[in-house]
Amino acid sequence: MEREKLIREIEMYVECNPNVYAKAAFYGDPEVRKILEEVYRRWEESGQRGEPLDHATIDELRLLASRAARYKGATARVIFEIGDRFEEMPLRSLTQSGERKGFRDRLKKLLE
Repeated sequence: MEREKLIREIEMYVECNPNVYAKAAFYGDPEVRKILEEVYRRWEESGQRGEPLDHATIDELRLLASRAARYKGATARVIFEIGDRFEEMPLRSLTQSGERKGFRDRLKKLLE
């Protein structure tokens, strides 16, 4: 029961949230990225059975739900405050040549 509640919270605060800043803050969080990489690895090893979050441990779900709730109302200001975290995010699709751009350049492109 707790697993389902946590998954619903993550979906509600991130996936169903129209606030793009909430999504950017959540997926830009280093701990979230680390957990999601591991969850996706497990999901792929299982032959992609079910949903990726089905392969998260209860502790991983708790942390993800906590971060989702923290960022649910994020604003552009929050993104700029945590901007250094985004330097590691590969957003090559935002540039024609595939070169790396700074965080502020990528954010400006997203907001255009």
